[in-house]
Amino acid sequence: MDSLAIFFAEYFIYFLVAGAILFFFLIKGKNRLKYLILSGFSVILSRIAITELIRLIWHRPRPFLIHRVNQLLEHGAEGSFP
Repeated sequence: MDSLAIFFAEYFIYFLVAGAILFFFLIKGKNRLKYLILSGFSVILSRIAITELIRLIWHRPRPFLIHRVNQLLEHGAEGSFP
């Protein structure tokens, strides 16, 4: 189970990016640029604006800071997303 968790935490992002690139090339016609701009805007909006705003409002410590855990991956001590 640890290996599966490490795989998803470390490497699964590469599969997601490859799937997004493949999806972009499968879209035909002039809508391709529109989908690229809209998806890029939504990623920026959700990651930068919404996520960081919630982190500023609601601080929640990472579990390894308050509990004794077997940490599989190194991570900074900044707040955990609620």
